[in-house]
Amino acid sequence: VSKSYYSFFDNPYGEMDNMRYLIGLKAPTQIMQLALRQPTKVHVVPRSKGQDPVTVELDHSYFCIHLNGLSEEKDGKLYLYSTGWDLTDERFFPQSQDSAPFLGAWGGAYPDFTRGKVPPSLLYETVIDVEKGTVVSHEEVRPGIVIEFPTQEEDKPN
Repeated sequence: VSKSYYSFFDNPYGEMDNMRYLIGLKAPTQIMQLALRQPTKVHVVPRSKGQDPVTVELDHSYFCIHLNGLSEEKDGKLYLYSTGWDLTDERFFPQSQDSAPFLGAWGGAYPDFTRGKVPPSLLYETVIDVEKGTVVSHEEVRPGIVIEFPTQEEDKPN
């Protein structure tokens, strides 16, 4: 939320086996698929009347885990800060496939943070020119700095 806008990341999901969830055989996270080739959409909704909402697409697949509460407006642009996964990262998301299981790299019932199986969550800044309806940039704030889901051993930090 900023002074003038509400913002939402629309993560790219693939086909899901809803029936297994509905009859109680699977949890929601077990049926979710990440669409690795679909761009992520960002919806920007004006807080005041008289303006139309804007939807923009990032130039690649990105999975927003958390949209941080801080959003800024300056120079006619909206600056959003989020943590998430780059779905083009071949270390965790097989690029030979169109989709991958959500949390599929976790390695079992509990995440395995020490052997590099869980994709690290990184901090991104997304800049949107709301007037033009375009994405100016979507980049890591500090490349390589892990915000959540550390994938290194304690004695070998990133």
